[in-house]
Amino acid sequence: PAPGVEPVTAPATLTPPRTAVPASSASAFVWLPGLALLAALIVAMAAMRHLGLANAFKLSFVPLIGVGYWSFGGNGLHRLPENDQGYQPEQPIAFSHALHTGELAISCLYCHHGAERSPVAGLPALGTCMGCHKVVKKRQDSPELSENLARLTRAYKVADVGADPPLAWVRVHNLPEHVKFDHRVHVGNGINCIECHGDVAGMERIGQQAPLTMGWCIQCHRQDEEKAPAHWKNRAGATLDCAACHY
Repeated sequence: PAPGVEPVTAPATLTPPRTAVPASSASAFVWLPGLALLAALIVAMAAMRHLGLANAFKLSFVPLIGVGYWSFGGNGLHRLPENDQGYQPEQPIAFSHALHTGELAISCLYCHHGAERSPVAGLPALGTCMGCHKVVKKRQDSPELSENLARLTRAYKVADVGADPPLAWVRVHNLPEHVKFDHRVHVGNGINCIECHGDVAGMERIGQQAPLTMGWCIQCHRQDEEKAPAHWKNRAGATLDCAACHY
């Protein structure tokens, strides 16, 4: 916090992880292609036993069509369970990363300083926000006081906490409990925030840009030295040991 800012009295909190993502488009529809293909193959095998070869040959096109659909673009229209790519919930305050990170060029680590030395990047304490917003009460191009900043100030003051509860931010990036991700290892290796979180500097409302699936992670861990980005410190390939992420 900036000099002169008193200790934080009302910390920011996170709401419990969500249980479902609203299906607002075709890309949000969950389909399990593996089970569908398995069922089709079982049908084809049963046909080969009970029917003639000619009929079984015709039925074998069913799984082939499914594989072809998935391989030539169908996988882009569907996603597996717990893949929350595109999730962009409303927050208690309409915090603009486009303004703070993009226009004002505030470093990600100024607010999420835990990313350098902790597995969790963390949320900034309200005192960090108030280091600037004790003075800044509105947008430069607006004559009106900002309701968002008024909400922030009320949450910060002890006297108003009972009437206006502490801010409860909605978690956006949420991994399953059996997956352990360490920010400090990745940030220490020179990996940029945008490589996982997307173009945050252009986002008015933060959203999940990457699928965060196991396959998506492993494709980076398998990068060889010739193809790995030049700014990575360890370009010879990361560990593929199961215990590194599942412990």
